[in-house]
Amino acid sequence: MSSELRMDIIDFAIHLPSNVNPYIALADHLTNVEKVTGLPVWAIAVQSFTIFSYVGVLLGAIWLLRARFLTKNFKFVSISNLGLIEIDLVNTLALLGVAYASVSIPDLIYWQLVHTGRCRVYGAGILVMGGKFVLLLHMAFFSVGMRM
Repeated sequence: MSSELRMDIIDFAIHLPSNVNPYIALADHLTNVEKVTGLPVWAIAVQSFTIFSYVGVLLGAIWLLRARFLTKNFKFVSISNLGLIEIDLVNTLALLGVAYASVSIPDLIYWQLVHTGRCRVYGAGILVMGGKFVLLLHMAFFSVGMRM
């Protein structure tokens, strides 16, 4: 608790009239003071643009996987003429892009609803955010590991 808020609460409690219930008045005062402000307009616009960008990533990755599947180039691992194992990085990263965009779009929509006050923060939203982070770590590790 900041010192300004502490002093505001003490000042409010000291100047209460004697005929007012201090617990109810202080609870009402704290709900008015501690209201969470919404996101500014520019942040909502950036978040909406990010959601549409992830929709573009999702559609592009689905299109790429569909094209690779129709041309019969959809394989993750193959063996070269020299007997070396080749991993198809394009298919793998496109599949991971579909997975990440599929998790990111609902996550961003959920947090936009939370910031606008239409939804409350629950464990499921935090679980989705954690799952998205784990998926991002796997993608980063896989893409770095494939280039070494």
